[in-house]
Amino acid sequence: MAFYATAVPVDAPPQYTKHPELPSTYDQHVVPSSPVQRHPQHIPEAIPQYQHQEQHSEQAPLLPTSSEGVSSSQSPQQYTQRAPEQNQPAFYGTTPSSASNRHIKHRGFRDRFFWNDACANLDDGPMRTEVNTLRYSADLDLSVKVLDGIIGNVDIKENDNWEEERILIRWTLRGSDSKVFDKMQVVSDVDGLLSKFDVQLEPEDEKDKKKLLKGRCARVDAVVLYPRASPDSKHLAVETLFGDINVKMEGVMAIVDSMFLRSTVGNVNIHAASVKGRTDILVVKGKVRGTLKTIGAVNVTTTNGAIDLEVNSAIGVLGWTPTTLNVYMSAVKGPVSLDLTQKYHGHFSLDSGYHKQPNFHPSSAYSDVVQYSINSRSRLVGWISAKGHEPPGALPNIQLSSVSGPTQITILDPRKRGDSG
Repeated sequence: MAFYATAVPVDAPPQYTKHPELPSTYDQHVVPSSPVQRHPQHIPEAIPQYQHQEQHSEQAPLLPTSSEGVSSSQSPQQYTQRAPEQNQPAFYGTTPSSASNRHIKHRGFRDRFFWNDACANLDDGPMRTEVNTLRYSADLDLSVKVLDGIIGNVDIKENDNWEEERILIRWTLRGSDSKVFDKMQVVSDVDGLLSKFDVQLEPEDEKDKKKLLKGRCARVDAVVLYPRASPDSKHLAVETLFGDINVKMEGVMAIVDSMFLRSTVGNVNIHAASVKGRTDILVVKGKVRGTLKTIGAVNVTTTNGAIDLEVNSAIGVLGWTPTTLNVYMSAVKGPVSLDLTQKYHGHFSLDSGYHKQPNFHPSSAYSDVVQYSINSRSRLVGWISAKGHEPPGALPNIQLSSVSGPTQITILDPRKRGDSG
């Protein structure tokens, strides 16, 4: 299994805890590896990261009730409503309040990504909710994008309703005024097992779009609800322009074959997720943090932000050995830290910036032997094995690098593991 991480600047929301969410099949690009890389990694180009928002207490669902308020005969469909002028509606998942607005505000990206002061005052503007439903399938390839000059967060979680067998996607659309609000739309493209959902502004011309957004703001928050008792599904891809991506899939059966998460400005917070294959996380400005279970490859890259991941390579499926882990994590600006809840045997490489000492901390619970071929002020290269014999292969299975921050690998003792152990 391989993990890749790159730092991105953006504070994660207070609600985040370390133990609390593949390369895109739609648009892949070749991005050169970071300082420690020896060959280019085929991953989608880096994306902006979301900033974490304040924790809000869980409120009532947007739709009324049984089976999350959607009858099984309706698929897909939309529900719309206008927000009351005084009493604010209850939100499921992320609440697009002025508080959360503040937490995704990045002044440095204001001009480029259409941010303006109107984005901090959306409570009095028009609002509607829409719901899409999908029949669940183990071969489902799902893509959710909130781009096109629109800000907002995306939450991926399991449905609290054990009887719901479909995937529900709840959208909360808000605009600073009716002119921009009426141009916002959720576009779906469902072709067999490939389902794409994009939030778009109606003008196709970029100049017209920028003119529309001048002095105005468009925000869409999405909550993707998977069936709680569902087996694994194929692929999940989420992209955002200006907001956080939060993943919390805790069920034993909640496993995806591959996962791709990309944010331009915002944090990626993985509270719980299990991935059998490849995981790619790309952030331009923001942090990547959380707990991931996987026997596949992990690739995490950030431009301006920290990376702090805990990886459990024994997720209850066949194929795990101490040598299967494969992780690549790289940050331009920010520290990079990897905690392993299972023992690891193989080569590793850590590169730290500005003479910040890299660190490798083996577990005292195991009698593994660690050898270093390079141990300098800013670089650490070596291997670890059970009997003191160098593992096969020349390239490291775990590579961590940061241009300006420290790097660290820690193999956790069983007694120190978090919920993922």
